[in-house]
Amino acid sequence: EKIISVQEQNNLTFEDVILLTREIIEKIDSRIMSSYLPTKDESQKCKERIKEFKEKHYLNKANSTDEKWNVYINNLKQAELIKNYPYITDVYYDGSFNYTNIDEYITNISEDLIRLSEILPDKEIVWILPQILLDKELPHIGEIIVKLKFKNINIKIQTDNIGVAKNLDVEAYGNHLNIYNNYSIKKLSQDPEFKRLQISNEISYDDIKLLKNTDCELEYTIFGHIQLMITKDNFNDIIDEEITNTYHIIDKRNNDYLIKKDCYNNSHIYDYRTLNLEDYLEKLRKTEIDNFTIDCRFFNINDTNSIIDHFQNVKNNEKREKLSLNSSYNPFIGNIEKGVYKNN
Repeated sequence: EKIISVQEQNNLTFEDVILLTREIIEKIDSRIMSSYLPTKDESQKCKERIKEFKEKHYLNKANSTDEKWNVYINNLKQAELIKNYPYITDVYYDGSFNYTNIDEYITNISEDLIRLSEILPDKEIVWILPQILLDKELPHIGEIIVKLKFKNINIKIQTDNIGVAKNLDVEAYGNHLNIYNNYSIKKLSQDPEFKRLQISNEISYDDIKLLKNTDCELEYTIFGHIQLMITKDNFNDIIDEEITNTYHIIDKRNNDYLIKKDCYNNSHIYDYRTLNLEDYLEKLRKTEIDNFTIDCRFFNINDTNSIIDHFQNVKNNEKREKLSLNSSYNPFIGNIEKGVYKNN
């Protein structure tokens, strides 16, 4: 009745009344929301309290002598190089880009892993399972693990699929799980009992200093290609003839993005820059991260040799030249203080 009265007194149309009502509601809603928003002073005080909390709980740790160094590879020729480097303890093998389909992958991957264990009998072998592994492949993966155990090959797996890790009778490591805090570390170490977890490069150094490795080992990548996304788009609409699983996209700034297709024909898109955090190693050693990873996937043999040799000097704090590679190498240091990928 009041709306009708206002409408009649001001000679408003019904549409005018609706618009006026919406405007009033928006203003009321804005005032209600503003009452929940802190002032600049309140925000600053909150940031100071968070900083005080973090500083109180930072882990003051001396440099550890128990650190491990791991390397990721995608072909067996790279493995031949690694046997000459005792400082590498664990070798992660990713064969998902070596086969054109999942059936071919399942048929051949066990022989790859057997050969890898023969090449590197003194190294721990970790089998990186394909990303977005389908449930129907789980029995095949389980059969391969049983086959390897029968041959006395103590294989481990790395996966971003919690369900897979829970249903395979094998020691499991977690990756691409965006580990940010001690709660997630504790929960994932309990169920599905991950023994090692990859810490996200996106979190700040202050947050890394809060993490504890009492529940499981913590791993951090300090070198390698940065995966930006994975998509089911196979780009067949722009590829004239598919003769390889490696492609490149060049943007308007002439930045060259690597694309690799896996055994599911999914496309993995990588940054045009290569992550290199070697200058931050001493800072990272003061955290409870106990595994440092060098990702050599998609590098040729000569470059792999240069990378492994270079990081041996990095590990031992020996004088070293700037890393130089034959392939296109655009080092990306990032912003470890705020999170590697943050601009400021």
